[in-house]
Amino acid sequence: MIRLVLAFLIICSVLGEVQAQFWKRKNKTSSVDPTEQELLEEQQGLVKKYNPDNPDDLGEVGGLNYKGKKPPSLDLEKKKPEEFKRKKKKKKKRVYLGYKTKRGFTKAGTGKKQVIETFSYLKKWEEPDPFVKDIYWYSLLKRKIFNTRNIKDTKDAKLLHGFYKKEAGKGLLKTVVEEGYYFKGTKHGRWVTHDANDILKDKVYYHKGHFQESEISYWDVERTRIKEVIPIVYGKKTGDYFRFFESGNLAEIGRYDEDARIGRWYEYYDIRNKRKKEIKYPDTPFEKEEPYVLKEWDEKGGILQENKLKEKDKASRPKLGAPKRR
Repeated sequence: MIRLVLAFLIICSVLGEVQAQFWKRKNKTSSVDPTEQELLEEQQGLVKKYNPDNPDDLGEVGGLNYKGKKPPSLDLEKKKPEEFKRKKKKKKKRVYLGYKTKRGFTKAGTGKKQVIETFSYLKKWEEPDPFVKDIYWYSLLKRKIFNTRNIKDTKDAKLLHGFYKKEAGKGLLKTVVEEGYYFKGTKHGRWVTHDANDILKDKVYYHKGHFQESEISYWDVERTRIKEVIPIVYGKKTGDYFRFFESGNLAEIGRYDEDARIGRWYEYYDIRNKRKKEIKYPDTPFEKEEPYVLKEWDEKGGILQENKLKEKDKASRPKLGAPKRR
């Protein structure tokens, strides 16, 4: 019995010493500094330390240590956040057929009689086509559109180029009277006109001042020197007719309407546009009357022949230009 009690006491003392050593070791590891703990674990081969000098060494997971943190950076300068740069909106360049343009408008009248014209014109002066009679330009000083080749001040005159629209009336009663495009002062493309009730009156196609169907012949292969311009609208000769000498001087000018010569026609010498003949044709294509010569000059300007204007022709002296369509 005594032996059993002694054996029990020995076993209890051994267990007490083992337990004391266990708690002692546990308290020792918990009090160790974290950096020392890492060194201990590294010496025991438990953790693979991250080496920043070795690009192939990524540590345990993507360059992170066993605690899931990146190694401390030696770069103490804080990186400034990238400044937000706003993209500047590019201004839309108003360009029509290769030429820079600028917008303009004119306004006249009030109420129902108000007329507004919106249009584009060339920023820089360009010489208009010398073979086109009707040249349209805008005066900066007078704020008005003119139709004439007699341009004295090219700084004030701006050739119409691009979109054009003419509106009449105000508010709900406003209607588009005329609309089309210009090319260096000449009508180009499709042009339409409406009446006050917005009903289509006419639609004509142009090509740089000439009717699109017009027949144009040239003296040279390069098509730079015009020989003759026969205006054609809807298959019939209608509008201003031109014929030129090979030198470029005007040889003959007149007007057609419904395939018939009307009004006054002029022939010239090949000497600085000196007149040769002035011939009178009926005022309308429906009159049956033989044309007659009003005046004839020699090369020096002397009158060779002169006939009096008939009484019925004195009332009307139509100017050259596109006739009004019926």
